[in-house]
This record gives sequence, structure tokens and C-alpha cells, in this order.
Amino acid sequence: QTASFSGTPPFKHNELIKSKCLITIPSDRLDDTETLINFEQPSIIFTGHLSLRFGPVVQLIEKMKTSSSNGIIFIDNQYSYVDALKPYQPINMKCFYLPIDTRLNFSQVNILLNEKIRPKNLIVHEQYLNDIVKNDKINILSYRKYDNIKLPSINRYFINGQLNIKSDIKPKLIPTSNLAIASIHGHLDMCDYVYDINELDNENSKQSNLITYGKIDIDKFLVNLSKSGIFGLEVKQLNEYDNDLNDNEQSNRSVEITYNQGAAKIIVRSKQTDIECNDPPLMNKIRDALLMDNIGTL
Repeated sequence: QTASFSGTPPFKHNELIKSKCLITIPSDRLDDTETLINFEQPSIIFTGHLSLRFGPVVQLIEKMKTSSSNGIIFIDNQYSYVDALKPYQPINMKCFYLPIDTRLNFSQVNILLNEKIRPKNLIVHEQYLNDIVKNDKINILSYRKYDNIKLPSINRYFINGQLNIKSDIKPKLIPTSNLAIASIHGHLDMCDYVYDINELDNENSKQSNLITYGKIDIDKFLVNLSKSGIFGLEVKQLNEYDNDLNDNEQSNRSVEITYNQGAAKIIVRSKQTDIECNDPPLMNKIRDALLMDNIGTL
């Protein structure tokens, strides 16, 4: 309500539209094949109707159902996704049924979890922990914003898997009596149940697509700085209010780390980290220490 009177967009999706992370496409443009091809990958497309019988979704499924790289997610529990997909068979794209029912209160959720669904693992935001009835048979994993949690491994069967072996790779046949076995030496890329085996080269051995993730653990960050030879740090908390944190978390919101009387200053916030330093080698050390526990590959 405050945003609506201040002249700023009141809804979050306005920011996504402005940054072109959320794009609207009229129904008449769905006939244009280039419109679908030019989607930045990966993309999530929101469409209707839930029954898949009318509206733009009919055209969309016909164009996208042939590729196993595409997927459709059903989130409504009022329609049978099996019946909805019958007219579009055969389809190669993956289908997921993840119904969302916002009508449930916590009492109903607890009955559903403990008496009907009985999951082995449950992932829930920490603010709901007190509302969930604990059960020894359910492993509850809680998280906060920007947290990284280690999920339990689940054995999954490959669905619509596709294996592509580059023609230059020559499998080496291993002679056996009743079974044909071939040995392949190459670089394996896996994405969306598609497995590509390419020749090994220098490019394969290089790390690429590095991404940063998670929130900064200050204690680990200080340890990493000391391992890099950066000692004598002054650490203090800043009195900055962060709207993304609740009242219990405000005490741990922003931290300022100063090195060598201002030779370098690091400010760690919930959404970003700023490093002020005019010494390039020192800057690189701080950067590497910062990313040591918060960087990986796709």
C-alpha cells in the first residue's frame, strides 16, 4: 500500500519487466517460430488455461512438445494432468505435476504430512518450523534466504534420456563371450537428461560457467583471509536496516571489515559485498578469499 502512494511500482513483477527478465508475448506472436527460438535459455513460460484445451498454451505445446529439453509444470490440483496431455501425445518434453494448494492451514498441512503423504524429507523455511509438527520419520531441512542446504540424494530413473556421442570418438570394443562392451574416453556433459560425449581437449579441462551462490559466512571469510596472509582485521557491524531480514536477523545484517588502517575495506551486506582497495594484488587476495566457499560451476 505504501508503494502505491509513493509513485513506485507496487508489485515485484514490475521490476522484472523493466529489467526484461519477464516478457509478455501476445497470442498472435506465438505463430512466429522465431519468437519461441529467441527465448533466452533457460526460460519459464507462464500460460493457461489449466485444462490445456484453449488459449495460447495449445499453440505453445504443439511447438515445444518435440524436444526433451522443454518441460511443462502443472501446479493446479483441480485438473488431471494426464487427461490434459492426452490430445498432445506423443510428446518428448518432460512433464511435472507439482500441485500448489494455498487453501491449507497449518493444521491441515500437518495432517497431510503425517497421515497421508508421509515424506522422508521436508524442506521448509525456518519461519514455519514452529508450525510444523515434528515427526521422527520425517527429516526436516530448514533454510533462510540465500542459504545453501545439502539435499539428501535420491535415486532417480532416467526419463526420456538421450545419449549423443561425437562421430570422431571411436569406441574401443572389449571382447566378451555373451556381451558386447565398448570403452569410450571423452568429456561428458549432462543437462536435462541429454548426455553429450565429446573429444577431450584443453577447453574441456578449463573451468567455465563459474557462478557465485549463497550468503557470505563471516567466520569462514575471516579464516580464508587469514589463510591468504591478511591479518589484523577490524570487524564491526553497521547500523543499516535491511528490509529482507526479519527483526531477529537484523543484528547480523551488515558487517564492515577494515584491513591495515583503511588500506582495504570490505562491506558485507545481505545482497551484495563491496571491496574498496587500490592495491590490485591485495584486491585479488580478498576476492579469492571471498569466493572460496561461494563459487562453483554450472
